[in-house]
Amino acid sequence: FPNVTTGQFELNFFLNLAGEMNLQLTDAMGRVLEKRQYRYQCCDRIERYDLGNQPDGVYFIHAHFKPDEKSQGDHVWRRSSFRIVKIKK
Repeated sequence: FPNVTTGQFELNFFLNLAGEMNLQLTDAMGRVLEKRQYRYQCCDRIERYDLGNQPDGVYFIHAHFKPDEKSQGDHVWRRSSFRIVKIKK
């Protein structure tokens, strides 16, 4: 949110599992612009990004989540991709 953006946007995650979250911001050519990795603690989390210094175009956030072995529920990796469009003001 917001998508389409002029630069700043955020992703809001909510999983009822603890584990390791890996995020990659890529451009349309697949070049990795930024990586983030952190421990996710079974709660809501907002990740903020700023594409203000990047050219207009299409970008992607690739999210990979690996639940802890001790978490209740299944232990299947979760993968999602989000498409972000950056335009001029």
